Amino acid sequence: MVLLVVFLLVEKQLSAQSVGASFFSGNIIRHRDFLSFDQPNFTYGFDLEYEIKKDTTIHWQRFWKLPQISHHFHFHQFNTEQLGSAYAYYPSIGFKTLSTDSFKAYCQMGMGISYLNTGYDQNNMNNAIGSKLNSIITLRYELTYQATDRILLHLAPQIFHYSNGAAKAPNAGLNSLNILFGLRFKMQEEQALKKKSKYISQSIFDKWNLEFNVGLGYRQINIPNSLNFKIPQISLYAHYNFFEFFRLVGGIGFQYNYAEYYFMKTQFETNKVAAREARDFIFKVSGDFLFGNMFTRVQLGYYLPFEEKIRRNTFSTKFSLNYVRKIISSSETKLFFGIGVRSHKFVAQYLSINSGIIL
Repeated sequence: MVLLVVFLLVEKQLSAQSVGASFFSGNIIRHRDFLSFDQPNFTYGFDLEYEIKKDTTIHWQRFWKLPQISHHFHFHQFNTEQLGSAYAYYPSIGFKTLSTDSFKAYCQMGMGISYLNTGYDQNNMNNAIGSKLNSIITLRYELTYQATDRILLHLAPQIFHYSNGAAKAPNAGLNSLNILFGLRFKMQEEQALKKKSKYISQSIFDKWNLEFNVGLGYRQINIPNSLNFKIPQISLYAHYNFFEFFRLVGGIGFQYNYAEYYFMKTQFETNKVAAREARDFIFKVSGDFLFGNMFTRVQLGYYLPFEEKIRRNTFSTKFSLNYVRKIISSSETKLFFGIGVRSHKFVAQYLSINSGIIL
C-alpha cells in the first residue's frame, strides 16, 4: 500500500511547497466495553510533514483547486506500557474550505501504514490490536495563519485510527482524538489558480464505462492466533462520469466468505447450510474521486436476499485506494490495483486486495 500511494504522490512532483513539524496531544477514545487496557491520562506525539509543490499545469490539481498533498512521518506515544507507541507513514490530501489574506482552512484526510511496538502477543491486556503492522487513517480540520512571508502556523483537531482490517485478531482498533499545533516553512509561493476546465463529452457513450473487478479478502475470526480465511470476490460495474474527476459507479458483486463457512461448521450446521451462509450477492453503489493515476472509492453495499440466512447483514461500507494506468497510451482501456477495507456498521470485516480492468 505504501508503494502504491508514494508512487502516485511523487510522480512528476519532486520539489517541496513547504516543510513542517507539529506536536499533538489528546487521548484514546474507548469505543468498546470489552477493551481491557488501562486508560492513559493523555497521549502525545509529533508529525513531520513534507508538502508537495502545487502545480497549476496538472489538470486534476486545477480541478480540485490545488489541494494540499503531503507526506507525513508520525510518532504516537500512547503513554501506557500495555499499548506502547506507534510509528507511521501516511500521505494526505487536504481541500481548502476557507481562504483570506492571513487565514486558510483545510479538511485533510490521510491513509498509510503504521507499526505498533506492543501488540497482543507482547501484552494480552492490549486486546485492541493483534498485529504490529497496521493501517493508519487520519482526519484533520486545520486552520492556518500566515505569520510571516515564509512561516505558517497551524492549529487543528485530528483523529487517528489504527487497525489491521480484521486480518489478525483481535482487531477492535485504536481511536485517538487530539489537538495539534505546528508550523510550516514555505519553500516557494503558491501559484495562482487558473480557471478549471469543464468536462465536455463528445457523445453519450463517452460518459459511460464498464469495469470488471476481482478481489481477495483476508480475515481472521475474533480469536487471537486462530485460523486465517480468504474471501474471493468478483464484481461487474458500470461507470457514469459526472465530471472529469468524479464518477458514480454501480453494479453487482459476489463473494464467498470462508470465515462464515467455518463459523457455521463450528455450530454443527450441515455443509449445505454453511455454504449458503458463506455466499453473498451484493448490490454496490460507489463514488470515485479521481486524482491523476489514483482514485479513492467510497462504497455502500446492500446484501441481496436471494437466499434465506441464519445470520444476514443488510448493508456494508467499503473504502479503497487504487492506482490505475492505461494499458496502451492510445487506448482508454485501463488496469487498476487497489487495497481497501469492508465494514459492517463501521466495524472492519476484512482487508481486501482488488484488481480489474476498465473499458
